[in-house]
Amino acid sequence: MKEPESLPPEEQSALDAWEGGEGARIPDRSDPALQSLMSRFLAHPELRALAALTEVANSDETEDTYTIPAARGLIRLLEHIERLDAAAAGRSPATTPALLARIIDNYLQGLLHGLATDPTAHPHYARLWNRFCTEAGEPGAANPDKHPPAVPQEESGPF
Repeated sequence: MKEPESLPPEEQSALDAWEGGEGARIPDRSDPALQSLMSRFLAHPELRALAALTEVANSDETEDTYTIPAARGLIRLLEHIERLDAAAAGRSPATTPALLARIIDNYLQGLLHGLATDPTAHPHYARLWNRFCTEAGEPGAANPDKHPPAVPQEESGPF
């Protein structure tokens, strides 16, 4: 694991808040009734399985290599923007594989962080939490369902 870089105080403060789960969707965690509900929720088999997966994801630094299809025009756009950003920063542009690896790693790190600090950030676990709250007689602890129902994923498309 590489040594973390030193950040300016305002960036370190924001990082500390993010790592602590600031902005989590589950309300006031200091309420004893909510703490009890949360403990039971985290003991649910799906949440125990998720915790095991996030623990492995957080500790396993083994790298795999994948080949992904990407539209040539989008890659050219990515390379163009990287050249502009590199010139503005006074550095050499990163290679396309390095850019793609960073983009994917950033997405996966965000996913890991969100699921580890607040599983209800993902629609599946948010719905599970809401069902759990209803079944426990605590509908007021449920989160507003802002997630559209799951639909089958298209094989291709812009998003």
